[in-house]
Amino acid sequence: MRAAALLIFALLAACDQEEDFDTRFERTKADLEYRSEILERDLATRRAAGQGEQAAPTANPSADPSIAGAAAAPAPE
Repeated sequence: MRAAALLIFALLAACDQEEDFDTRFERTKADLEYRSEILERDLATRRAAGQGEQAAPTANPSADPSIAGAAAAPAPE
């Protein structure tokens, strides 16, 4: 009986309390800001090296029939 009581107290003491929403939100926000800064620096480096235009070619909007207003090809039967 005493062993069961001690076991229950040991299990309760070992349980950590879950973080609240505000703590998780702030940690996630800080992580996203950090990752955003890394991406911005990487993008700035690529642009400075002249690779920005080559890495992401621009799409030609007139090539897409749904955007250009041309009739779409009929579906095969």
